[in-house]
Amino acid sequence: MPSHCLRGLRRKDWVDGTVVQTLAFIPDRTTSGGPADEFHETSINWEDDETVLAFTLDRRLQSEHGVARLSRVQIDSIRQLRTCIGQLEYERKTEDDNPHHGNLLYRKGCTKPLEKMIASALALDAEFIPRVTP
Repeated sequence: MPSHCLRGLRRKDWVDGTVVQTLAFIPDRTTSGGPADEFHETSINWEDDETVLAFTLDRRLQSEHGVARLSRVQIDSIRQLRTCIGQLEYERKTEDDNPHHGNLLYRKGCTKPLEKMIASALALDAEFIPRVTP
């Protein structure tokens, strides 16, 4: 797995100035799998090489307000916190038009307050990369 992943910031309220907000990492329950799926998903791109940032920024619908870069070390650190064990996972789930695609996975049994704490911890360490307009 690559050392970093990228989260497109599609909504204005996902960033405040240069600070990535908690909302950027709250999973969208409407896009998660069916009832048999164990997780709610937050879409990411794995930063396989130096081209993935431009690839992510080029997808304007997903990155209208920039990109958040996360270290996998930080994600793994959060996963090891006492209250987070078994609540946060990640995967690579390539799509036909996106070989870098993956997800941050929140266990469906994870309470909303804990889900928000995990999202906050992710946001605290995220590097904001703005969209540069020519």
